[in-house]
Amino acid sequence: MKGRLDNVTLVSDKKILNTTKQLIEIKGIIAEPSSIAALAAANKLADKLKEKKAVING
Repeated sequence: MKGRLDNVTLVSDKKILNTTKQLIEIKGIIAEPSSIAALAAANKLADKLKEKKAVING
């Protein structure tokens, strides 16, 4: 996969659980934790992602 990825971001289980809780509280959406890992990573990189295009795969 070298040469095809610009970035890989690791997120903790705690971050995934916190993001799950936020998604439920704010949007009323319940999703499987492995899918929320991508959203947790995007939240972690929010400052870097401003004004940029990103592909988020969960």
